[in-house]
Amino acid sequence: MNPNTCTAARHIVSTMHRQIETDPALKLTFEGAILVEEENFPNRQAYEAAVHVEGCPACQSWLSSWLDAQSPERIRHRERQARYCCLHMFEAVTDPAAEIRFSFELFRLDPCWLINEHYAFANFCPWCAQRLPAHAFEPDGL
Repeated sequence: MNPNTCTAARHIVSTMHRQIETDPALKLTFEGAILVEEENFPNRQAYEAAVHVEGCPACQSWLSSWLDAQSPERIRHRERQARYCCLHMFEAVTDPAAEIRFSFELFRLDPCWLINEHYAFANFCPWCAQRLPAHAFEPDGL
């Protein structure tokens, strides 16, 4: 990649910090959750910068570091998610509004995964099929 193109794209993205924080479409785009689409950007220049960042490995690495520096809670959130077998299980354990809730407790000293507060003694994750641990995913029992 042309270093001037990278520098220009990074500058444009960095000036959009407040917009990225407040606009869900921009936030999802820059976090890689949705594709870059022109209608999500305030102007053509911002769109072209995002297209460049999306396709440039060096700028993707920069973007990840830059977003982490702007919002340190991203790092903590990623570290928490990494303890779980998959994102679905993370949500099932940590989101009180999840349709399917998983929790862990000991049942007569035996490890037990509960589903929607019912003893299920589940052994495998229903979403990724990995074996569930014989303990809570997080030390504080979440």
